[in-house]
Amino acid sequence: MKKIKQGVILLIVLSFVSLFNGCSLKDIKPYEDRLAEKKCQEILSAIDNKDADSLKALFSKQSLADATDLDQGVEYIFSIVSGELQSFEIDHIHTSDVLGSQHSKMFDAYFTITTSDNDYRMYFSYWYENSVNPDMIGVYRIKLVTRETIDNTADFKWGEVSSPAGIYNPSWD
Repeated sequence: MKKIKQGVILLIVLSFVSLFNGCSLKDIKPYEDRLAEKKCQEILSAIDNKDADSLKALFSKQSLADATDLDQGVEYIFSIVSGELQSFEIDHIHTSDVLGSQHSKMFDAYFTITTSDNDYRMYFSYWYENSVNPDMIGVYRIKLVTRETIDNTADFKWGEVSSPAGIYNPSWD
């Protein structure tokens, strides 16, 4: 009789769990995806408003120190993006973290962006934790190009770990 009661209680508990879990766990986005979407929105807002100061404020202190042509990148990115933002969506995100006494976390995020005038692809590298060098926290590099550029460029590359800090411009090629 005791086993039957335990079975009924277990069945009731499992029923409540299923009932109250209407949105399944697979619908919950990982932290890095949510953070990437937030940062993408901030980048796109700065671009849409042609606000160089807001765009630069997203970069880490280290990136600002390492970038040699940030103003040229800002001018380039403002010049190629046109139209009203219709949508942006994560294509892929790659996370890296180093644990132990030295702790750092970062991701590389790839987005498809659609405006009323064109389709774009954007990549950005973002550090969100770094106990070794807190000056790394923030955006490190951005590359934004038209879909046409990717389609018409043989061996298109997003960049390497050794790519410069800042915002891509054609002089990097």
